[in-house]
Amino acid sequence: MNEPTVPHHLLEGRVAVVTGGANGIGRATVETLGRNGATVHVSDLAEEALDVARQRHSNRFVAYTSSLAREGFGPGRMAGSLAWNSHRHLELFYGLPGLGAALHTANPRLPPEHVAYTIDFAGYEWLFVDPDTLPLAESLAPRLPKLRRVVVMAPGPVPATSLPDPIGYEELIAAGDPDFAWPAI
Repeated sequence: MNEPTVPHHLLEGRVAVVTGGANGIGRATVETLGRNGATVHVSDLAEEALDVARQRHSNRFVAYTSSLAREGFGPGRMAGSLAWNSHRHLELFYGLPGLGAALHTANPRLPPEHVAYTIDFAGYEWLFVDPDTLPLAESLAPRLPKLRRVVVMAPGPVPATSLPDPIGYEELIAAGDPDFAWPAI
């Protein structure tokens, strides 16, 4: 049987959500999309089969989570996001709570003084931002004394910024351990 292929550049950077993706046609769809450059998120009612699918396709968020664990994230730690919905933002919802840390989302549509108050009051130690929200984060930074690190969720290198020592989200993934064992919390 011929393997369906799509020019890699058409799916690179795209996100697919496949329900029923642990077996059969769903699994074949997940594997074809992933092989052709897409980031694939999978759900299924068959938990055991889904666990197998997760193991095969979850290296990104497992690697990123291992980097956060190495930075000391766990119960009692706080990080936040100032970002739009994307596959990177979705990955945050797996990793931080999976370590027992809190993830709080700030709404970039609010007035800047409200965003600053929310981030400071919640006690963000790390802030995950999109390239689009980076200018807002730069303007808020002087009002955020608890903030220790900014992670820019860009597909490539960190854009130029006035923020001290930002790190790229993809750098966290590259430095992570795809065989990381999730802690019991």
